[in-house]
Amino acid sequence: MKKFLIKILYAGAAAFLFCTAPLHSQNQIYRDILEFRYKNDPDYTLMENEAEIAKNNYKAALAGVLLSVNLTTGNINLTLTSDKEKKSFSIDPKVSVNMPLFNNAGIKISAPYSSSSGGKEVQRDFSASVSADFYSQVRNKAKLQIEEAGDALKAAEKKQNMSGKLIEKKLLTDIKNIFAEYSKLLFKKHETVKADINYRQVQAQGYSENSAKLRTARLSLLSAQREEKEADFSFSVSAKLFFDSCGIRTEEKDFETFFTELAYAVPKNAIVSIDNLTADNYSKIIGAEKLYKRTVLKNRINLNPLTITGEAGFSMQNKRSTVMTGRNSASVSKEKKSVQGGLTFAVPGIKLYAGVDIPIADKDQNPAALKLAFSVNPISIYEYSLKRKNANLMRINEKIKLDELKKNFENDFKTFSIEKEKYGWQQTLYAEELGIYRQNAEDHKKWFSQGVVNGSENMQADLEYKKALIRYAESNINVNIFNVKVEELFDY
Repeated sequence: MKKFLIKILYAGAAAFLFCTAPLHSQNQIYRDILEFRYKNDPDYTLMENEAEIAKNNYKAALAGVLLSVNLTTGNINLTLTSDKEKKSFSIDPKVSVNMPLFNNAGIKISAPYSSSSGGKEVQRDFSASVSADFYSQVRNKAKLQIEEAGDALKAAEKKQNMSGKLIEKKLLTDIKNIFAEYSKLLFKKHETVKADINYRQVQAQGYSENSAKLRTARLSLLSAQREEKEADFSFSVSAKLFFDSCGIRTEEKDFETFFTELAYAVPKNAIVSIDNLTADNYSKIIGAEKLYKRTVLKNRINLNPLTITGEAGFSMQNKRSTVMTGRNSASVSKEKKSVQGGLTFAVPGIKLYAGVDIPIADKDQNPAALKLAFSVNPISIYEYSLKRKNANLMRINEKIKLDELKKNFENDFKTFSIEKEKYGWQQTLYAEELGIYRQNAEDHKKWFSQGVVNGSENMQADLEYKKALIRYAESNINVNIFNVKVEELFDY
């Protein structure tokens, strides 16, 4: 029992000595822990990487819808033979450029070349065409891709900009949890002190060791001591885990001193105003509204039944052959030039093409041609009917979610208002209360040294002061977490 009382007296004295410690050293503890978390918390790196990924995705989306370029050599064929007459070579280079954001406008150029019979037969072709959608959803789809990538980038950048606050919020939550464990330990210590006071009072009343009343008081004291040891063990385990997460190496004997210092070091900030918070800047509602609008737009894009595309082009074919006449050779060339134009009409499962090919030269040998094509896919038509049904159901679902969020916002806002009021008065009340308990602990320590009060009363005052200190620290933690939470959930 004597050792136990000495242990508590030592803890109380350590806490009191801290009360006179410089405030700078106390605040440095918190700053050091926070700096360690900044450097070592994986969430910090994740938020940085997610912002970079979102930025790259936005650039990719923007580049993809503004300009699409494709260069290809086509098939290159080269005959490997020593026979000159059988040697041949061909290549089919092509280039295509598309701009989805500008009505899917595009240009295609092709310049095939082939040589055979050892170079006696050479064909050079060239074709160029331009195309654009007169009516389609390609432009809307491109704009939607940019908008989605842009919103994802804004969300990631906001998180990145708040990364320091979010890491600090996570630290404050961990501190709050360890303080909860510490509060349990202080409560058990307090219960032990009260049980000890009760035991001594019964003992002073003259009851014998074998009396039921003194035996009950002693059993209560033993029970309180056992529960305190259990709480102390649980707290020690939690404290070591907390120290590891903060890069701190502290022996068990320093636990109480450290957490007393940390309680004073928690930043004290004023609670933010919520006067400007409305449903219009509530991020959950903003996100739900955007999702609903995009769902409607996606359905319109994916289910739009008609696409009309126009195309116009020019082509040239030049074939040169070398013909032997006795010992002499003669070169014969044939050239064909024409212009083309056409329209493609497409609805889900059905596609129709109509075009013309009009020669520029040798119209007698190369008359104009009309080109028609038609295709149908019954399965695609059936899939389209199912997609229409699903699209309507998806739109209804997103509208229900949006309406529920708007309906629940009033309750959410009431919760914010209650929390703000509660944390605000707790911060003020516990700050005033702390001063009273601190002064009371100092007075009891002085009175104890003068022999006015006994050790148990002195310990009780010290424990009440520590509990008040933890309440004060938790009130500051709640305010800081609330401030970050409001910034997370509202765009203002």
